Amino acid sequence: MKALLIVYFLLLLPILPQQDMASNFYKALSSKEISIIDKQIKELQNLETNSQIRAYQGAIIMKRSSFEEAVKDKIAMFRKGHTALEEEIVKFPDNIEYRFLRLAIQENAPSILGYNSNIKTDKLIIIEQYNNLPQTLKTHILNYSKDSKILSSEKLL
Repeated sequence: MKALLIVYFLLLLPILPQQDMASNFYKALSSKEISIIDKQIKELQNLETNSQIRAYQGAIIMKRSSFEEAVKDKIAMFRKGHTALEEEIVKFPDNIEYRFLRLAIQENAPSILGYNSNIKTDKLIIIEQYNNLPQTLKTHILNYSKDSKILSSEKLL
């Protein structure tokens, strides 16, 4: 029994930091405080890079761009984040989390940027796949949908 518990915790250990990372990321993404967003950017930079980290970096950098004062800086930063997120979506088009990140950014991006062409497609895919998603991602999507004008919680449930 003791050995079984040890094996269980050893298997669970790698999952816990990922859940904390995602939780921290989504808190920062929904934050209106630049210090929280900047802290998240630094935390992501310190992690070993993989597809999820690159997608998170892209989304949080796009969010961070809204705090830049100069329009030129806003656009440059937004494009940098846009490129990172879109590259991951191209590589992994079936990744619902990446599509959710894009939908959330597109819904909140200024229309002048013209970054809104995937909202309908991403919304449909998210709704269709919602019940098949991990519970933690479902929770993040559901929380987002409470304030979203595009993705309503009624369509998810």
